[in-house]
Amino acid sequence: MSQTPDTFSRWQNPPLTEQYVRFHNTTELYCVDLSPFTCLSQEASVPCIYKSNDASRVSRHRLFDDEEKLKLVQSKLLNMEAMRKARVHPFKLLLAHHVYRQGHGEKGNLRWEPHGVILNTLETAFYQSFGLVEPTNKRILIAIDISSSMCSRFQDSPIECREAATLMAMVTARREPHCDFVGFHTKLIELNMFRDTSKKLDQLVHETHHLGFGSTDCSKPMTWARHKQKEYDAFIIYTDSETNTHRTPPWLALQKYREKMNIPNAKLIVVAMSGYPFTIAKPDDINMLDCVGFDTETPEIIREFLTGTLE
Repeated sequence: MSQTPDTFSRWQNPPLTEQYVRFHNTTELYCVDLSPFTCLSQEASVPCIYKSNDASRVSRHRLFDDEEKLKLVQSKLLNMEAMRKARVHPFKLLLAHHVYRQGHGEKGNLRWEPHGVILNTLETAFYQSFGLVEPTNKRILIAIDISSSMCSRFQDSPIECREAATLMAMVTARREPHCDFVGFHTKLIELNMFRDTSKKLDQLVHETHHLGFGSTDCSKPMTWARHKQKEYDAFIIYTDSETNTHRTPPWLALQKYREKMNIPNAKLIVVAMSGYPFTIAKPDDINMLDCVGFDTETPEIIREFLTGTLE
């Protein structure tokens, strides 16, 4: 295998302190000037992205000036079969797109010039990757915190909590056959716009952003479902971790729902994206799960918990 100059030698186990996109064909290994920090895959056939403070080494490889190399990167990013094998979730591609688009990392001094073709390819790959998500076929209520605090970003990323929550609802809408959507703060609003699969992510973020800015009550989804006598196997709540504890605790609202609807194993997943310590679910209930923080592994944890395969 031939290598371009300055290609790092530790191909099989590159350190996370170096930032390159790696890809290969049958004869060559390239380091490419594409610098988001998220690793899309550990598969050699899929681009992988690593951190680095060595901007000079990255900028020396102006491979996107070569149309042939540019097309090769596009083909790798759009290889959905390779993405499927690597279990790439749309959130990983969204994160890669946003970091690459801003032209710099969240930490350090690394800078780059985003290439328009690569940005468009990442966006295309993002929407195509929705089809890679395996459905659970569970009856699910997705509940999104639409309070004002959801405009905050999480974990040193360029993504706001509301955008990540909207994405997760979009994926559910497109892959799960039995699901409903609500937004909540002090009130609860049905979010039927998620049923329109033609809408893009930024459209849905905009629509949910203007629905209200009350304080957060995470018990609302279960209380609403109980009053409406809706049958669900699971409730998934996306919040930034702020909740008003003087209202009905979410775990108690779930317990009342279980008793009313005679669904004793109904599950509750609470995803607190900001990552502050909290407990909304009841820790000793095996059918309740608190996710503190949100990253590229969280969607798979949610899926495994819903299907009962989480170890």
